[in-house]
Amino acid sequence: MKVFVGPVGSGKTSRLLEVYHRLVQRGVKTGEILVLAVNAASVSDWRSRITLPVGGNLNIFTYFGLAQREVMGLWPQLDAGLPQGGSCLEPVFMTTETAHYLMGLLVDRYRAEGYFPAVRATSQQIAIQLIDNLNQAAINGLSLGETGMRLGSMAGADRDKARAFRDALELMQLFRRHCLTSRCLDYSLAIELFNTRLLPEAAYAGRMGGNWKYLLVDNLEESVPAAQDLISKLMDTVQEAYLAYNPQGGYASFFGADPVGAAERIVPRCQVEELKDSFSSTPEISAYASALAERIRGGEAVEPGTPTLLKGQVRTQLRGEMLTETGRRVLELIAQGVEPGEIAVLAPTVDKVMEFTLGRCLAQKGIPLVNLTRGKRLLDQPFAQALVSLALLVYPEWRLEVNFSGLVQTLSLLLKLDPVRSALLAESIFRQKLELPDPDNSALRTRLGFRNTEQYQHLKNWLEQRRQEKPGLDTLFQQAFGELLAPLLPGEYDLLACRQVIDSVTKFYKVMGRYPVAEEFDLDRGFLHMVLRGTLAAETLFRPPDNTGKIILATPYAFLLSPYVRPVKYQFWLDVAGEQWLRGNAKELTNPHVLSRRWERVWDDRKDQEIRLNRLAGLVQGLLGKCGAGLYTASSFLSSRGYEQDGQLAQWLEEQGVSWSD
Repeated sequence: MKVFVGPVGSGKTSRLLEVYHRLVQRGVKTGEILVLAVNAASVSDWRSRITLPVGGNLNIFTYFGLAQREVMGLWPQLDAGLPQGGSCLEPVFMTTETAHYLMGLLVDRYRAEGYFPAVRATSQQIAIQLIDNLNQAAINGLSLGETGMRLGSMAGADRDKARAFRDALELMQLFRRHCLTSRCLDYSLAIELFNTRLLPEAAYAGRMGGNWKYLLVDNLEESVPAAQDLISKLMDTVQEAYLAYNPQGGYASFFGADPVGAAERIVPRCQVEELKDSFSSTPEISAYASALAERIRGGEAVEPGTPTLLKGQVRTQLRGEMLTETGRRVLELIAQGVEPGEIAVLAPTVDKVMEFTLGRCLAQKGIPLVNLTRGKRLLDQPFAQALVSLALLVYPEWRLEVNFSGLVQTLSLLLKLDPVRSALLAESIFRQKLELPDPDNSALRTRLGFRNTEQYQHLKNWLEQRRQEKPGLDTLFQQAFGELLAPLLPGEYDLLACRQVIDSVTKFYKVMGRYPVAEEFDLDRGFLHMVLRGTLAAETLFRPPDNTGKIILATPYAFLLSPYVRPVKYQFWLDVAGEQWLRGNAKELTNPHVLSRRWERVWDDRKDQEIRLNRLAGLVQGLLGKCGAGLYTASSFLSSRGYEQDGQLAQWLEEQGVSWSD
């Protein structure tokens, strides 16, 4: 057993790939090698970097991907041991947003009966927190009873909080019963079945030993506790195991990773091979990163050396001014000969205003910007928005809210209208309660122009025909894509978005066809309702980011956890005076720390602050580990909402002796 230990950029993944190829060259079958990667992006990266003399099965999975495959492959055995066992040939796996939506329906129903009276969050926010509780319980091996006890302990003597946690537990238990009865498995139930029904079985341990003789684990420090349970068991059965571990990592602890568990349970079982940083990060950067991290954790400020790392700062009154000035500084670097791909702009929250302002500033000089932040709403993609807007126009009787700007965007896309004409047409449609006006009986022909009116008439005829036919959404989306959107010559992202919508509605049908909902529930209307509540239409269809030669815009987590993002020379840290850099993940009804294996049965403001500080310290150390030449910071006195900002990160940077070169 061997573990490759080193910081970011030390070549740990490359060493694992060398091991993989060496095993294949020795005659080991690819089906006997199991690779566990941290996320879908890493799985894709691994698959793209493996070269084989002949084809073979590649067993490269995330932890959940492997658990899902095993549950599906051994379903008859699992089903027999569940309530009403032996009645289902195969389960249906829920997407995350479908789980959120179904939990949201429960919350809506029970809130109307008086549940959660003192909770300020919206029903959808409550639903997301309850699903998060289920997921955290699953990856930490907690029963629902233990989960409820731990959450309830946070209420103390507050009766309103105690009732809220009791209500939360009741709905989580009800959701779980519905999932079991319908054999619709959300993330948490799939993990729980894998951990409690398969892993403990001696027969399954034999199956693992017979299937996989070699184990490779990348980013061990980013693994969740349940994944570490699996890794530990596999290390008992495989002939050889090779792991990659970054002692300074654990960035995914925000999402449930347990780097301490990895260090205590897995690393000591292995022979350690230390790897040095192969990136051109200087000793000064490493020293500064360590000093800054120590200061954040509560240590004393350290006198700086020669401040060549800290290149400049942007300070403005308004946030918009900060973004514009940041764009100007980026252009200055490029004018000095720095390649766009060597610059990363990082912020704890990447919003539309930030992306638009920076993108417009850079576009004036022909400099491309790529946003790598995950979790964008599907409706932010014009072609996906067009499919949804068309469906709402075909079914006005559903009385779902139509987004005005989304309709304007759709009309601009389909009819190739300018924003002014699109807005005029959209206003007319809204005035007529989603009935499309007749251009011959209005002033629209004059306003739109003759050619535009012809295109509008074609769209109007298409919509009226669909209103008569009343196709299901899956059919409607396919017709809309083939007849209206495909002739627009969509790009690759557009095609992915359309495929995502169509794929999602199909999966939604499968789940809702089994899940116990009211008989009068309309599947098509329910799907659009789900999308309009802000969820993605399906899990994001992964595509490697096209970030080569482009300015990178990302959150710190996206920058650190993506295998496609290499170290850069220059970084810009935005909003350093804001509190988002120190955000926690505890909310009204959920607290990942309380549900973790690290819980010390104490939760107060002091513990909350300690966790936030440790997380930020690791984050800035990781970011500077991928910074080779210089750091710029940017802040504004007022936030985007007009609040004064005096965040601690900006103060710590000052205390560490920031002496700017410009």
